[in-house]
Amino acid sequence: MKLEKGLSIALTLALVVLFGLAIWFRISSLKAAPQPFEDEAYFGVQTAHLLAGETVATKTPTGNPLNYLLVVLEAPLVAAFGPSFTVLRITAVFAGLAAILLMYVLMARVLDRTTALIAAALLAALPIAIIHSRLAWEASQFPLFSILSLYFAFRGRRLALLLSYIFSLYLHPTFVFQAPILLCILAVPLLRQTAGDPPARLRALMTTMGVALLVVVPYGLLKKQSRGMKYVETFHSGLGPCDWGKFFKLFQNLLLGRCQGVPTDTSHLLDWTFWSILVGALVFGSYRLIRQRAWDRLALVVGVVIGVTGFHLTLGPDVLHPAMSRYGMFLVAPVVLAFACLVRSLLVPASSRPLQVLRGGQVALLLAIGLALLFSFKIHFFDIFAIQQPGGERIWTLKDEMTWPQQGLTSLILRDLDRAGAVPTQGRRVVIVQGWDSPWCIRFLASRRRDIKVVHFDIIGSKDKDGPVKDLARIAAEQRRVLLKQISEGGYGVGLKGQTLDQWVAASFPPERLRRWEVQLGWSPPYVIYRLKRPAELADSALPQVAGRIEGQPPSEGATEHDPSPLIAEVER
Repeated sequence: MKLEKGLSIALTLALVVLFGLAIWFRISSLKAAPQPFEDEAYFGVQTAHLLAGETVATKTPTGNPLNYLLVVLEAPLVAAFGPSFTVLRITAVFAGLAAILLMYVLMARVLDRTTALIAAALLAALPIAIIHSRLAWEASQFPLFSILSLYFAFRGRRLALLLSYIFSLYLHPTFVFQAPILLCILAVPLLRQTAGDPPARLRALMTTMGVALLVVVPYGLLKKQSRGMKYVETFHSGLGPCDWGKFFKLFQNLLLGRCQGVPTDTSHLLDWTFWSILVGALVFGSYRLIRQRAWDRLALVVGVVIGVTGFHLTLGPDVLHPAMSRYGMFLVAPVVLAFACLVRSLLVPASSRPLQVLRGGQVALLLAIGLALLFSFKIHFFDIFAIQQPGGERIWTLKDEMTWPQQGLTSLILRDLDRAGAVPTQGRRVVIVQGWDSPWCIRFLASRRRDIKVVHFDIIGSKDKDGPVKDLARIAAEQRRVLLKQISEGGYGVGLKGQTLDQWVAASFPPERLRRWEVQLGWSPPYVIYRLKRPAELADSALPQVAGRIEGQPPSEGATEHDPSPLIAEVER
């Protein structure tokens, strides 16, 4: 008895450690890792528009409907604490934690507590689920609403399932591939409810399939022409090309969180271990589910296989490209639950003392896998971001030591505007920013300032009517004209050192008239900020100039996101 009791206590403690680490990895260093993304900032900007009473966009840059739920949830946080990526990401943290809780509570009702606990623990430890619990975009909500749909499917609640599924399609078009998963599960309670009444069974099945086709087919045809689909096709995806080896490799990387700026290389040992566990559970677990006549669980497994297959056949292998991890997030909750069902079927019943010890060993192995996933996440996520800046990022505190360039750039511009000698303007001062993520990030971080307007350099002169073939010469000429005009009128230019914006400004104005800052934080490439010198600065131009640069260091005592003085040095010319 002592052995069994000691084993039970040890397993319970290990489970507590697993959930504790999973929660901590979702809340620690929120601002620092991963780097801020354009999509997060885009939702932040719409939140700022809502708070200011301005027009909120109806669509995302890729043409999908804007997730107003996310904007509404972010609004009180931004209003209370100001524009910050830490504040934005709090909503993602709550969505991730709620998904874990719902996975256990709801699946314990329709399956059993052991299966629900396995699924909740795996979802808690899964690297991709942790990453998307730290990103303030729509994909952070995918597991949560997937679990709701799965619950309604298991319960046979067709109307609730339909409404939940339609809302999921509103969240993201990839949920269209969740239809076979939900339909396979739903078929089991429908068949059970209509047992002994063949006409009613036929009507129920035909009605369900008809409604599903009326929703899925028109929606799929509509989305096929969307800008989001064109974006997917830039990764050589689309109807036709099949490469199962590549797709499965990207599927593995998705679940292991090898995406969103972290290295994607994996060892052969890791590959073999991952697929041995997954395929072994699929083969032997499916056999056990058939023997146990657990048809609803088996239907989930079959549905996941069909959904994953259709996803690949329709959109190609690169749809799970590391840069598009959100496109596979609709699979996370179903895959986790299917794996939990397979594993649960393989657990031996604890009907005798030897079997209790054997079952304890099986549970210990599952906990070891979960802790290994968390350890892998720590190594390949937190440690990667920690080494990208001198001083590192300490994840065992709630303090953010790391600062990304967009935060430093924004702080410097706002500080400079508040300095004595800034020339008042009739309208808003224009800040033209070159880059992919930086324009939206700076626009969000400066959203409380009504005296500036952030403009995306790379979209100046570009028009949707141009089609896929752009008049690059015309666009470049327009970009140069707008850039130099705004600089001449007291605006700012922000871009990577040595890139187009830097070259054009440096070549178009006398060096003695330019005020120039160079900003480099950690591993990131150096950025430059330009504006024309103010009258008082021109009067002092005869004074000796100081040139130099301080590369990114940990913030000194008293440094904040809005006071980056320990991080940035000015370079004047």
